[in-house]
Amino acid sequence: MITGLYAGLCGILLIVLYLRVSQRRLEQKIGAGSGGDIELEQRIRAHANLIESAPLVLILLYLFEQTGPQLRAHAWSSDRVDRYLVGDARAFRRAHHAQLRRLKVMWRGPPYWFPIKRYGWGWGLPNCWQGWIVLGVYLALQPIGALFFPPHLRLTEFLIHVHVTTLTLIFVCWLKGEPPRWRWGR
Repeated sequence: MITGLYAGLCGILLIVLYLRVSQRRLEQKIGAGSGGDIELEQRIRAHANLIESAPLVLILLYLFEQTGPQLRAHAWSSDRVDRYLVGDARAFRRAHHAQLRRLKVMWRGPPYWFPIKRYGWGWGLPNCWQGWIVLGVYLALQPIGALFFPPHLRLTEFLIHVHVTTLTLIFVCWLKGEPPRWRWGR
């Protein structure tokens, strides 16, 4: 049962990795091989790594699931928990490997945390981990403010909280984002 769950998760991840390879092939107009495109090579490698290692891990997980109760050394250990931990570690490792290149780029960090929007004035979504942290903190502070200052009871304090956090986000975007300007497309 647990093996089936992780086989399904590996199948979904396999489809996602396949679609990423196909997307890059279409973008770069590469029919076979990698055409010397480093990004495509890395996507192909991530897809191949899953194909190479997932079957062996799933077989071992299945065998562990079938023989787990006999192999347990400690009476307090749950074989079901052990199988979930093995499967979770496997799924996490695959997902991490699939996004490794993207994470490397994000850790290096571009010069700007917030790129300008394609249309209009202002900033778009963050393009590095630092920007995502800032945006995540901002988004997390909004419901926390609603807990401390219920809008139906303390509307003024709640609005002050929202304005202060929003102005802080705008200030960080101004400091760490591209200089804003009007754009209409490119």
